[in-house]
Amino acid sequence: MTYDNWLKTIPSEIINEPLWNMNLYRHALFPGKLAWFDSSKLSQNRRTLRLSAQLYRATGKISSNIAEGYSMASGKDPAHFQVPMPSDTQYAIR
Repeated sequence: MTYDNWLKTIPSEIINEPLWNMNLYRHALFPGKLAWFDSSKLSQNRRTLRLSAQLYRATGKISSNIAEGYSMASGKDPAHFQVPMPSDTQYAIR
């Protein structure tokens, strides 16, 4: 998947957010999508299962941290810009 192809798949709900105008944020979301494919492959091997989860969490945190910083700088409610990641939920349950 290329960056340009990925951009075509983004829902309008995300594109219409002010945060989407930040080039940095868009480029931070893309590795998370790529990591999904890599994590899926890594999770098929018992030896790389933990690495798979770590990769997916780490790449998801990049855009999440940018969104949090944006909300603090703009005075917006941080929850409004929080991007929930399935791995975040799994991590919190542990």
